Amino acid sequence: CLMPKFTMVVGTLLAAVVVVQGHGSLKHFPINPVLGVSGFPDCHRLHPALHLDMVDASFDLACPQRGSGPAVRIGMVGDSITAGVHSSGGNHTYPFQVQMMLDAAHGWGAYTVTNLGACGSTMLRKGDSPYWERPQFKSLTTNTWDVVTIMLGTNDAKDPGSGGPNDWHHDCGEDAPLSGCTYAQDYLAMIAEVRKLGSPKIYAMIPPPLMQQGAYGMNETVINTVLPQLVPRIAAAAAVGLIDVFSGMGGVSAWRTAFPPHGCNLTSGYAPCGWWCDQQSCDQCHPNDVGYHHLATTVLAGLHTMPSPPSPPAPPLAAGVWLFEDGGSGKLRLPRENFTANTNSGREGAMAWDACRGMRDGATFDNGHPIWVGAAAKIAAVEVAGNWTAKFGGGCGVSYNYPTMAVSGPYTSADGLRYEGFIYVEL
Repeated sequence: CLMPKFTMVVGTLLAAVVVVQGHGSLKHFPINPVLGVSGFPDCHRLHPALHLDMVDASFDLACPQRGSGPAVRIGMVGDSITAGVHSSGGNHTYPFQVQMMLDAAHGWGAYTVTNLGACGSTMLRKGDSPYWERPQFKSLTTNTWDVVTIMLGTNDAKDPGSGGPNDWHHDCGEDAPLSGCTYAQDYLAMIAEVRKLGSPKIYAMIPPPLMQQGAYGMNETVINTVLPQLVPRIAAAAAVGLIDVFSGMGGVSAWRTAFPPHGCNLTSGYAPCGWWCDQQSCDQCHPNDVGYHHLATTVLAGLHTMPSPPSPPAPPLAAGVWLFEDGGSGKLRLPRENFTANTNSGREGAMAWDACRGMRDGATFDNGHPIWVGAAAKIAAVEVAGNWTAKFGGGCGVSYNYPTMAVSGPYTSADGLRYEGFIYVEL
């Protein structure tokens, strides 16, 4: 994601002056219509009614820490790869995939992962779009964390010789001291800032490989040779953990001969190209959905000294349909007495419940948080437990008549936790 740096004009809402131009075109980046930016960070717009371009919208974000209660809190710092650009939705970003894996292993609410990816951002304070100036950095530094992962460097690798802005100054030689490497000094400064945030376990992550020279103005040698050698040195100097995403995503030291000469495509013989290129997405920098899932498994395997959940694992769920809180650790069980015959929406008397009715009845999750706030339900996931079978939908089809409302096929306990914001449940 190419994000030119700009300076906010004090006293004028989101007035911007471009001080360093980006390069290339943003037309290949799908825009998240909710945020007005690419990707799926855990943010919301401060002024959603304003029609802003992607640069202005990226600064009109608030990115609160996810979760509530005594969960282990994980913050994932990064750029558009962390934000999940070129994934097909928020569930497919690697931070959310990590969240799903932790939920499956430890139950809802034991761990909460916050996606702090900022599209186009650099570790370099004087890069064309410093992470230090983005709303995600404010969220990082105004919360406390148990674990923080940092994966920045892909955008830092842009240089004029690759068609990009003058970010990478080539001052980080293989044997050169870190004191002379601007990227390393800014990385160490960020680690020092993170150490103040509740003494978290910190992991530096080597970014994934770049599959083609000049993609988005990035220098392939910097990403595939320099950073895999430099980030471990930074991690050692700062005494933090290291996660080798580069190798985990198919990066090798002999990449010049191993990688396809013109990047990945649908018929590439290099097996790791499948993590970048398929019918869903084909990009030389950002993984596809399959790649993001693999990246998440690499990250989770690297989090080998994570804190244990603060409480014993939750007991098995009682029979019923369970709703799980969006952005929190709450859950709500719907027993049979919550369901009534539904004659609306073409459902012919099927026993059903919807969140609009729940809102009117004052329904809350078990932590006291309401299931509906403002104009939206706060349901992030559902699960069927016991010997129940249920169908789900996205509209309040009991409270209102939606003749064309779509309803899912049947779900059972075998389907496990479903990360969908369903607001209609039918038995």
